[in-house]
Order: sequence, then structure tokens, then C-alpha cells
Amino acid sequence: MKKSIFLLILSIIVLAPAAFSITLWDLINFFNFNFFTTKINVTNYDDFMIDKDGDNVNDTLYIELTTDGSAGTYLFVVDLYDETIIKNETNKTLSSGVNKFNITFSTDFFTKNKFNYTIKIYEENYSLKYNKENIETQFYNNYETAVNIINISDKSVNDYLQLNFTINFTKNNTY
Repeated sequence: MKKSIFLLILSIIVLAPAAFSITLWDLINFFNFNFFTTKINVTNYDDFMIDKDGDNVNDTLYIELTTDGSAGTYLFVVDLYDETIIKNETNKTLSSGVNKFNITFSTDFFTKNKFNYTIKIYEENYSLKYNKENIETQFYNNYETAVNIINISDKSVNDYLQLNFTINFTKNNTY
């Protein structure tokens, strides 16, 4: 009898963690890494696209930030998550109280229609004063990119494979 109770308790102890197992990403996502101080806080953020070059196709993503805090010079770091991380680091000298300004990203190498971004604000001595992660942008379905692959075709030529690419380069550049 004691042996069966012992085995029952032992099996519960061994099997219980298996029933509630989580991945490392689940564990990390369980925590909130957002952070702000009384020195500076982002009270509002918004995003929109505009056409800066006048061709009627949006080519710049704007992230509009409203801050409230102490006067000083701050380093604003915005990481935009596409296929890779696109980073904008901007120094701003702010007056005390409410300030509103934009952080911009060229759409040249965007690949998605919706992005996540992170805002970090550092003081002049690179001390982190604000951090907000996983902010989603609006959905953008039409914007200008620098390189568009329009078509890919292949054919056999004298026992070789010939690939033909139709590429649209919207900007003069060396790629």
C-alpha cells in the first residue's frame, strides 16, 4: 500500500511538469520589458506614410512621437522589424513638458505590409530612460521600394540553364 502511494506521488511529480511545459519564447514573452522613468515618457505614438518625391506613391514611413518630460538632449532609437531590423538613431534636444516630432524610415527595402517596432530613449550619458517594445504599425499595402523583381523565367540553352529576371529599379543607385 505504501509502495503504491509512493509510486502515485512520484508519477504526479514527474508528469506534472510535462503537462505544463512551455517553450523558452513563451517564457520570455510572459515578461514585460517595457520601461520608463519620470525623466521622459512617450505619451503617444502614431505612424503614417507619405509621398516625399511627388510620384503619388508613398515612400517614407513616419513614426510620430509625443513625449513628456525634462529638458535635455536624448538619443531616440527606433528599431523597425521587417525581414531584418531597420534602425533609426536620432539625437533630439527637447524642452521640458510636451514635445512632438517624427522619426522617419525610407520604404526602399521594406518587404512587409505591417511592422513591429521598439522605441528606446537614452540620456546623453547613454543611460536608458524609456523602452517600449512590440508596437504595431498600421497595414500598408502600397508603397515604393527601390528594387522590385517583376518576373523570373528559365529555359534550357545548349545544356545550360538560362535565368531571366525582369527587375524594376525605382531609384538610381549601385546595388
